[in-house]
Amino acid sequence: MGSLREYLHRLRVAIRLIWRLGGSWVLFIAAPSLLGGVLPIMAAWAFGRFVDATVAAVRAQGSLWYSIGWIGVLVGIGFTNTILMWWGYYWGAQADGKLQASVITKLMSKAYEIPLERFETPQHQNEIQFLAESLRYRLRTVLEMCISIPTSLVALLGLIIYLARENIWLSVIISLGTVPAVWARTIYFREYYWHERHLTPIERRKQYFEALLLDRNAQSEFKVYAAADFILSCLLKLYASLLQLHASLQKAHFGRQSVLNIPYLLTVTGTLAFLTHQCASGVISVGLYASYLEAVRRLLDTLSDVLMSWTQLNHDLRYFMDAEAYLSGAAKPTGLNTPTTAGQSCSASVGEGICGFWEERGSCFIAAENVSFMYPYTKAPALTGINVVLAKGEKVALVGPN
Repeated sequence: MGSLREYLHRLRVAIRLIWRLGGSWVLFIAAPSLLGGVLPIMAAWAFGRFVDATVAAVRAQGSLWYSIGWIGVLVGIGFTNTILMWWGYYWGAQADGKLQASVITKLMSKAYEIPLERFETPQHQNEIQFLAESLRYRLRTVLEMCISIPTSLVALLGLIIYLARENIWLSVIISLGTVPAVWARTIYFREYYWHERHLTPIERRKQYFEALLLDRNAQSEFKVYAAADFILSCLLKLYASLLQLHASLQKAHFGRQSVLNIPYLLTVTGTLAFLTHQCASGVISVGLYASYLEAVRRLLDTLSDVLMSWTQLNHDLRYFMDAEAYLSGAAKPTGLNTPTTAGQSCSASVGEGICGFWEERGSCFIAAENVSFMYPYTKAPALTGINVVLAKGEKVALVGPN
């Protein structure tokens, strides 16, 4: 439980930091996802009407044009979803600019007791950019987790209820269809994150940078698994689509009464991402019931992403705790301009560099201008003018100037 309490504490710190950024920043980042929550209800209603029109057309009780019309509505919802996505990118960029201007400079000025005017000089731009990218990536991860986890669980609940009531064999087929997806995601998770729980802070930092920047072979291997996942899931999706479409037309249990029930509505809500993507791309599945299979696959992808993000947050949210201390003024670096504290190993091989020890956090700070840093035993790209927060006992060599 101690670890769980630590995770929750770090998440609370991150949420507090998000709150400090202001409502407009959160709105810019989260608005597309929140507005996208309205589209599933519209898609569920339009999808139900499409099924009704299709069943009526097959029974010669209605015109096929009604089905085509409802497909047009679904395409419109797909394009709306695409517009929201691009709107999210645009406003996200605007919010990123606001984040850099309003938070990062104050954070660094307060942390290292540097006047704000100095952050306008060229030698500090890389430093600010690096910290801004790190901060905004973690904040987006937290926001996405807060939005995606509840909706994914609701969609999963609706899917289980629906399959249990309608067609038990389809649930078996869908379960088989998720195997290659879980396989591929598990390989990725194991290669990049899960093994890190056994590493020391120094080894974990080294593995993290190597995985992101150097390990092309593992990325290629993951692409092979992803390709197998795609081929197998397409075959299973086609089979499940034909089976479900045949059953629905023969038994006619996809009429209006079945379409409007709550489990069905929740299920279609969970399939919106796949359905709107297909419609926006101008591609309609052979059987739209294939979206159930894709819903489970996407749900498992989301849950595995959450698991990976959770593991990564355990490694990276320490930065948020430091930032919270800076912003609140509760903690302050001590001995920043003093030689290396006993027990810490910081070396400046080229250029002017200073080492300090922040006693409250047990971290060693490296501060240098026009100097690059490189993590030991890695070939991570050097950054100029960076202040590095190190784990206790970690070694870093300053190898600039550039």
